Amino acid sequence: MNVTSLRFLLLGDVGVGKSAFLNTFVSSLAKVRTNDELEESISASTTNHPSFEHSAFSLPATRVTTAPVLKPDDDGQKSFAADPLDLLPPRIQTPARDLSFITLPGYSSTVNPSTTLTLTDDYLNHHLRTVTSIFSHSISNAQLAWFLMEGSRVHALPTCAFYFVLYELKPIDILYMKLIHERVNLVPVITKSDTLSQRELWVLKRRMIRQLKLHGIQFHTFGLGLETVERMAEQREWGAPPFVISTRSDANGQLLQSELPQLIRMSLYDRFRHSQEEAVQKVIAWK
Repeated sequence: MNVTSLRFLLLGDVGVGKSAFLNTFVSSLAKVRTNDELEESISASTTNHPSFEHSAFSLPATRVTTAPVLKPDDDGQKSFAADPLDLLPPRIQTPARDLSFITLPGYSSTVNPSTTLTLTDDYLNHHLRTVTSIFSHSISNAQLAWFLMEGSRVHALPTCAFYFVLYELKPIDILYMKLIHERVNLVPVITKSDTLSQRELWVLKRRMIRQLKLHGIQFHTFGLGLETVERMAEQREWGAPPFVISTRSDANGQLLQSELPQLIRMSLYDRFRHSQEEAVQKVIAWK
């Protein structure tokens, strides 16, 4: 069975809803097979930041695997006449996924916010070095791109970094995003959207797009392109970043004013290949 492995970083300040997002994300998936709490340890650069007590640090991680969801025949049963020897592969409606979510601490969790930024910087550099270490420095960009995409190395790269913002961007958010946007697919997320009116949400989405452009921050569009994202925001079309997310449900179990279903569909199924390709391009630019 072909299983696609994807890795997501959860970034942003304390209290912006990273844990609630993860719980709602996982509970929205079909046929979750495993849901394990893990830790991921990497070395840290302690020279410039003596607040690190050790030369390595551990980050909380969650690994989720999902089983494929089979698409039944029209009558809900497999047709014996169509496949009497049971030789045909099942029709898969939702393929299997192996997902890792790594949560980095909020920048206000320490006295010096730059500590969190340095942690993230170390984490990204660690994975970029790990992914490229087996290749010769003389390898061409085209060859490197092919090996990363067709081999298993693309699965070691962070697929996307979901960056959570409570309503408005702060100066520290801008600084944080500028630090990482060239090395990881940055996906801005506006949290707790159920506390705002639809008019307020669209104002926030359009404002954030303008701010990111003004500061030269590239955010991931899942292959839609910036012009399309801007047009969708102007025409009030859901389904493009920055995504507005709510983790609260109504009496019928439906999420209140949330683009989480669209985000899940794009990041796991419809457009994950765009994310992998852009992640590889960022590796090549970093190299």
